[in-house]
Amino acid sequence: MTNQSLNNNQLKQPLLTIQNLRVSFGDNAPALKDVSLTLNAGETLALVG
Repeated sequence: MTNQSLNNNQLKQPLLTIQNLRVSFGDNAPALKDVSLTLNAGETLALVG
């Protein structure tokens, strides 16, 4: 990872937005259903399951 400084405009805007994510494997029931999230600069997210 690199260490980069962010300006104020970059800090205000989300880096990643996911809405209504649904994931299933084969014919199985969904592992994820209707997951929504916003990841902002400087935040870390771990999805473990």
